[in-house]
Amino acid sequence: MIAPTIDALPRPLTDRMNGQAANEVKTSRLSLQGLRAGDVPDLMQVFSDKRLMPLSEAEAAAYIERARLHSGARYPIFGVRTEDGRLIGVVSLARYADAQGRLNMFGPSLGVSIAPEFQGMGYGREAVKALIRHATRYGGHRILHAAHHAGNAAAARVLIRNGFLYTGRRTAEADGAEVLHMIRLL
Repeated sequence: MIAPTIDALPRPLTDRMNGQAANEVKTSRLSLQGLRAGDVPDLMQVFSDKRLMPLSEAEAAAYIERARLHSGARYPIFGVRTEDGRLIGVVSLARYADAQGRLNMFGPSLGVSIAPEFQGMGYGREAVKALIRHATRYGGHRILHAAHHAGNAAAARVLIRNGFLYTGRRTAEADGAEVLHMIRLL
């Protein structure tokens, strides 16, 4: 597969009602915006949780570059920022294919990661709610997919409080961890 060039990527949409660019979403406490080169140390902190695969400095820089190249209004990759502009997480919509190359039948997959020291404060729930609002307005999607590890009750609560329902589908990751799948109609 050939990766698209910058010129081939869709340009951000603008909301005709208020002029706000589709590449930024604001909430009462947060701002969802594109990732920047200076976010490398904070991004490393976001993925420092032992349940995730921690990123090296080079991996964090590569993640930011991929996000910059591939994020768009339909499939955004947003940095979750506090009022003072600090990066505390990442929230995204992405198209994922299975091992046979088929796209996920439930629609784009929602992903959210919040730095460990900011978990439990409602930031994940607020970021997911804002991303759903963005997807409803700009994405053209009818359904969203999300998944969480069976033992991650906090992730389950964030998704349930944002209207996701269990599909009954369970899969196993390479390490044997059970993953529960959910969907949300838009």
